[in-house]
Amino acid sequence: MAWYLLLKMSISLVRLSQWRIPLQYSTAKELVPKTWFTFSVGGHTVGVTHCSFIKNRLYNFNNTGCTDLNMQTELAVFLKLKCPHTSTVDNTVDLDQGGSSLVIVGEPTSEIVDNSFYKQIVIRRGVLGIDQALALDKLTKDTVNKVAISSIDYFLTKFHQAMVKLGVVEVLTGTQGEIRKSCRAINKS
Repeated sequence: MAWYLLLKMSISLVRLSQWRIPLQYSTAKELVPKTWFTFSVGGHTVGVTHCSFIKNRLYNFNNTGCTDLNMQTELAVFLKLKCPHTSTVDNTVDLDQGGSSLVIVGEPTSEIVDNSFYKQIVIRRGVLGIDQALALDKLTKDTVNKVAISSIDYFLTKFHQAMVKLGVVEVLTGTQGEIRKSCRAINKS
């Protein structure tokens, strides 16, 4: 999971005020190419997020008091049931919200590494705004569509290649860096 944390640390340093994909993120030495980024976010094919990370998309997107219009209506209804607006409990929801049929709401394949995540974001079922943005952004849209219609083997090969490549971007060793306990914040000493 170190590759995932590295990527999330990189993303967390970029302003995401309008769900703009940080494809231009650069370190002092290297750029993260759009295809590496697009495939690496495929790590969201497994795992969960907390409701606190998506409540703005559900209830007050861009301070409109409305749900993000880029989210499929049926998904928004389902997520609002899992993440009630006034809840004091920070529930979790699966990042991959679909099965192979793509129509079964609430039966995710979140424990299987496959290309279902890409199929979901193509039909506006991205849970995180940054995930949905991949399917909408002109720089990544074609790659997302290709992965969605390709075989699982194609996705797994490309995902593996992206992880290997991203694994060497600005690797910090020893006391130069840390693996964050929370992607959003530097660890407390």
